[in-house]
Order: sequence, then C-alpha cells, then structure tokens
Amino acid sequence: MKQSFIILILAITLLFSACAKNDNKADKPGLRELTVYCAEPFSSKELWSDFTYFEARNDCRIIFRNFTDSGEIVRTMQSNGDSLNVDVLCSIPGSMITELSQAGLFSKSEPENRKYISEKYFFDKEGYFIPYALSYLCLAYDSKHIQQPPLNFGELQDNHWAEAIIMPDPIKTGIGRSFMHFSAGLYGKNGFRYLWDGIQKNFLQYTDSYDEGYRRFLAEEGFLIPAMITQMRYHRQNDGDDRIRGVIMKEGTFRVTENVAILKKSKQPALAKRFIDYLLEKQFQRKVWEQKWMYPVNGEVITELFLAEDIAMYESKCKNPTQAVVKKEETLWLKKLKRTLDR
Repeated sequence: MKQSFIILILAITLLFSACAKNDNKADKPGLRELTVYCAEPFSSKELWSDFTYFEARNDCRIIFRNFTDSGEIVRTMQSNGDSLNVDVLCSIPGSMITELSQAGLFSKSEPENRKYISEKYFFDKEGYFIPYALSYLCLAYDSKHIQQPPLNFGELQDNHWAEAIIMPDPIKTGIGRSFMHFSAGLYGKNGFRYLWDGIQKNFLQYTDSYDEGYRRFLAEEGFLIPAMITQMRYHRQNDGDDRIRGVIMKEGTFRVTENVAILKKSKQPALAKRFIDYLLEKQFQRKVWEQKWMYPVNGEVITELFLAEDIAMYESKCKNPTQAVVKKEETLWLKKLKRTLDR
C-alpha cells in the first residue's frame, strides 16, 4: 500500500512537471529577428560576419544586408523607407546624416555605452545617429606610380595630375560627400566650387561607390583617390608593404565617422538598442580597429590600443563644418556642385 502511494505521488509530480515545461515552452516567444542594413567595402566585410555571441545572449537572429555604398542605403530609405522591413541602419557617414534624417524615419537612441564616447565624435547632436567607428580623410596614392604626391589643393589642380584621380561620386557616395563637406568647410559656399572646378579636369572617372573606386585604384586605373588614413594599415598588414600610402593635405583633414540608427517602425526597438550598445562594447570596438581599419570610438579601447596620441594629432587638423552649418547650407552646396561638375 505504501509503495503504491509513493508511485502515485511520483506520477503526479512528473505530470505537473511536464505541464510546467509545456507551459514555459508555450509562453517563450519565437526566435526574434533583427534586420540590419550596412555598406561595407571588400576590405572589411568580415566585421559583420560573426554575431553569435550577441545572438546567443539575446536569443535572436541578426539578418544583415550589405549594400555597395552608404549612399545606396540613403537612396533606398528615401524612396522606400516606409515599406521596408528593417530595424537598424549601420555604415552611415556623418556627411550623409543630414540628408537621410530629412526622411523622419528614425527614433532617438540613448545607449548606455554612450558614456565611453567623446561628444566631439557625434555629428548628430539630436541623438538619432550614434558613431561607432572613426577615421580621417586623406589622399591615397600609389607610390609605384607617384613618388611625390600633391600636398595641398593648389598642387592637386596642377595639370600634372591629369586623369590620375578616381573620385567617388560626391553626390552619391559617403567618401565623396565627405570630401565635399571638407572643401565647403574650408572655403565656404562660394569658394569651394572654385576648388572643384580646378581639380575636376584631373578626374579620370567618377564611381558610384567607394568600393568600386578603391578596386579601380588598386587595379592601377588611377593613382590618387580620397580615402581614410586608417585604411593604409590594411595594405601594410595584408600586402606586406607600404606601396599604397596616404597623405594628409596641408589644409587639414576631415573627421569621418560611421553611425548607426534605429528605425521608428522597428518591431524590435529594445533589441535594436541592445545591438547599438553591443557595437560600442570593447569586444566589437576592437574589431573596428582589427577588421574595419578604422579607429574605435570607445575611449577605454582607444587607450588600451595606444591610439589616443594619433587621434589627437588628426583632431587638431580637422575642418569639419558643424551640423547646424550643414543643415543650413548642404542643399546649396549640392546645387552648386552639380552645376560646377555638370552632373
């Protein structure tokens, strides 16, 4: 009798345990998906290849779509943003934030890890776009063909450089737009067009993406191209030489940032916020330096990798126009540039 009673109790316990497990399983949501748009060139596509740690920690799956250029993301969002199933945009350069933000598609973001980022890296002071990578504009040149590159914009207009410059389109591409902002910040809304008028005769070709332009540059179709100074590390590490070099113009440089933003219509806003915080964590910030060939923005990682002195040197030469100036002037800059370049 006693043995039968014990068996009955065990059976009831197992039954309730099974029901509890079934209830927990029923209440547990399905695997969440986070759709992320990015625009990574050939040299740094590995940056977005492994998010297993984040996915496991947050019980989710990240779906990445890689575009040819940040400008393509901007145009896609401008034309179809309301109908696209996307949660987060990455790879947005500071130079394209003003144009993209006019679509009104984004939510403000206040990541917990913002405290590790210097405020000077934030182009967008309104809190929609958060920087996660940093570099500075240079003029890359092929030392196999050019022993002494142009060191200032006056020299760049010299006929000696005829058909030597590959220019990522300043209307369509992030790097090209950064070069336009740099020149407008230097010379103002009237002066910058004279610079472009002087150097355009030396353009070999415009390209629709930075990736395409850089591939053509490496294929020796042209010998000069606007680029990021940190990208020179890619060649030293992967090519084993310093044939591809970069020069900072005597007039100064331009801070290039890549930014991330959350879409208003994201179905996973909390998860999207955690994704942004992850981009600012030490683990990912080290990957920015090791795989993206840009500086991290996390101050602790900058110190850890002994990068503070280099960054401070470039910062002292920056000629970036402010967000307020760009908001006021960019439409006019683009109008004048299109007329000057007959685009």
